[in-house]
Amino acid sequence: MEISALENGQQIFHIDLSKTSSKSALIEAIGAAMNFPDYCGNNWDGLEECLRDLKDRKGWLLIFENADGLLGLPSADLSVFLSILSDTVEFWKNEAHLFHAVLIGSPSLATRVHDIGSSFTRA
Repeated sequence: MEISALENGQQIFHIDLSKTSSKSALIEAIGAAMNFPDYCGNNWDGLEECLRDLKDRKGWLLIFENADGLLGLPSADLSVFLSILSDTVEFWKNEAHLFHAVLIGSPSLATRVHDIGSSFTRA
């Protein structure tokens, strides 16, 4: 997937979620990996805004490594996070850009994502 992303001119971000047992830690990990400005804040609206304000590429690939860290989040927070990613995919699709997010984790994470009803698919 990374080779294809590079060939398509996408920027790739590796985001380590091993220490993200809270919403705050999750947003901080994403912001640090993607070098978001401070104004993005530590809230869902700021995260969504910054993901929609990316520039200078044909697209983006976010690889969330150690995504089992998300298992520590309350279901409501995990649901909001997954919705933001799904909405961002659609936003950039309408702008003729590629945006992909991959969660690398255990079958337990895949089951929880599925149980929440997310549009993420299992690979």
